Amino acid sequence: MRRIISMFLVLVTVTVGAVAEPEAQARVLDIDGTNYLSIVHRELGAATGSVVVTMFQMRIPETGAHGNPVLVLVNDLIAAHRRGADVKVILDLNRQYDPASEEPVRDRVNGVAADMLSFAGVDVSYYASPHYLHQKLVVIDETTVIVGSHNWTYSGMRRNLETSSLIRSREHAQAKLANTARIKTVPATSPRTTAVDRAVPIPISFLVQPDLAPAMLTANDGRAFDTYLLLRRYAAEAKQCSVSVDMQRLVTDLAISRDKGWDSARRQAMRTLHNLARNYGLIDLELARRVPPKVALLDDPPEPETGFFHVPMEFWTYGLATNLKQVVKFGYLICLNEETQGLTPPLWRRTLVDLADRYSTTIDSVGTGMNTLQKLDVLTILRYPPPHITDYARRPPNKYRLKPLLSPEARAARWRRLEEKHTPSRIEQARTLAASLSYDHSFTAADQLAGAITTYGYQAVSNTTAQVATKHPGNPRRHPSIVLERLDLAR
Repeated sequence: MRRIISMFLVLVTVTVGAVAEPEAQARVLDIDGTNYLSIVHRELGAATGSVVVTMFQMRIPETGAHGNPVLVLVNDLIAAHRRGADVKVILDLNRQYDPASEEPVRDRVNGVAADMLSFAGVDVSYYASPHYLHQKLVVIDETTVIVGSHNWTYSGMRRNLETSSLIRSREHAQAKLANTARIKTVPATSPRTTAVDRAVPIPISFLVQPDLAPAMLTANDGRAFDTYLLLRRYAAEAKQCSVSVDMQRLVTDLAISRDKGWDSARRQAMRTLHNLARNYGLIDLELARRVPPKVALLDDPPEPETGFFHVPMEFWTYGLATNLKQVVKFGYLICLNEETQGLTPPLWRRTLVDLADRYSTTIDSVGTGMNTLQKLDVLTILRYPPPHITDYARRPPNKYRLKPLLSPEARAARWRRLEEKHTPSRIEQARTLAASLSYDHSFTAADQLAGAITTYGYQAVSNTTAQVATKHPGNPRRHPSIVLERLDLAR
């Protein structure tokens, strides 16, 4: 009996030793409490090859991110990506994933962080399953594993009693990466990124200097505004600041009428070029007989890395440049500039008073631009109810987030699919009701209201929508979701 026990102990010792041998070489650091933030920040800052994160919660609140520790780590991921590291993030989707839905996949808990990462070009996706992705895992350079109980939340890093470990082990890292590779995912929302290879750089000075774009808006000089943006586009295409201007193309791009002949249209375009040179000082114009005019752009900022914002090429190819009013185009450029400068890009916040002051225009002009962009389903405006105080000025400023631009063909196809889902007449009714709430072109609003008409009947939905529409356009409860809420309560 004693011999059998001895043989068993030897067998157990050999077996355990064989299993534990690779991990015995691993270096393990215990991370308890608030040490997690500083250690993960340090490790991400040293990443050179790859970073893989799978996380249940990566929460940055939409209502205020100042002082949030999660911002530090999300910005570390973005910095690693910009250094050339291969960064991949998988997040839990805190709602039922519907593969048939055409709505962008965006989570209410992890959405701000996912937007920040996606906007910066990081590979971000959600767990495509009805179950939870409950992992809290970071793998760096295929050698360092950080795993434990810490969610990337304010409470997880500052309040809760949490525990995690940092493990230096290539074998352990490879095992974790193999498991991660088997996770089924769906891409996070927003193909919009800050990549500049498909966009046109515009000097920020053009937008904020009172005697340039703001002066053009005040003087209703839309032709000069549009021509300058086109010259910037031509220069970006040519990859130089001096270009020969194809006048036929310029006339066509400006949509100048040729009813009075080519010479008349050409003269109008030439007058605008002279205007940009003499009155705005934005270009140097060189003219010679029988050759195209040569334009040199004069307002390049001294700091090219920070002195530009970028206009997507779709602004022209999808017709916004020719179909929108000048005040709306001005508002769109404001959004493009602001979205890169906030704490949580592309989400940004400012009051209308601040915007009017910064861009040397009126509150009405800014409001008109932003509200029209919302109607066109180009911009999401997050409005917050006023606090329970009498000082209305203390109400938090609105937050804004641009949506990806869709081609006219893609938008028409999306409407056709909604008509197939609900019938054309029902979508027409829903779009009319949505327009009364200033959501004229919103697929989501039309889909929701069409579904409500099926459930509650047209008259009930129409009456409830009319009540909600009486609220001030800036009231956050003037929204299609409030119509659904009231209908549900009434039933």
